Amino acid sequence: MNMYANPSLEREFTRPQPGQRKILAHYILHTLPRVKKELQRWQCQAAICPNTTLAAQALSSLNSKDFHCYGGSVFALCADDREETLIELITAYQTICDYLDNLCDRNDCLDGSAFRQLHVSLLDAL
Repeated sequence: MNMYANPSLEREFTRPQPGQRKILAHYILHTLPRVKKELQRWQCQAAICPNTTLAAQALSSLNSKDFHCYGGSVFALCADDREETLIELITAYQTICDYLDNLCDRNDCLDGSAFRQLHVSLLDAL
């Protein structure tokens, strides 16, 4: 089903707008590689964790939920001169959120208050 009753409206709304190509190129060529670099940095940190269970959970979340960081980094496009800092923040915060989700979902612990405390700690991280 075509949501546009008028074909000229469809062409108008699907035609690239001025600046979109530039923004998309910047996102693909600059932002995404920067996120990848940040994720690699966090993978190195996770790999040296002395607790093998926690290290495995960290690496698992980094490898299986990295798309959250890539998607979230789109918000850094609006930050102009603070883009690099915002990419670091988004990647770090999303990584810790995914890690905590992994700990809660894939561990033997069923203590709801412990899970709540872990998630409250996110506020401290900010």
